[in-house]
Amino acid sequence: HVPGKDFCDMSKPFGVPFEEWSIVNCMLPTKYHPEFQNNIFERLTANIIKQIHPNLEMAKDYDQLLNKWPGKKDAVFAWHQDMGYWPGPKA
Repeated sequence: HVPGKDFCDMSKPFGVPFEEWSIVNCMLPTKYHPEFQNNIFERLTANIIKQIHPNLEMAKDYDQLLNKWPGKKDAVFAWHQDMGYWPGPKA
């Protein structure tokens, strides 16, 4: 949770009006929109994980929604690698 920055445009500086956004980024959408909780994708994922790791108790700790508006030439989401943000195998 990043107060004031959880809902932003990934292609522009903070403070640009919503109507001008090209890439809508919502970190933790289920926190802000509880009706998204327990959606079909979360249930399917939980079911797959239970099949792969039946003896492990797991919980979702992060969710994110990204939306690129059509026709926006600057809706470019650069290739990147998120592994640097996650704890290593000894965490």
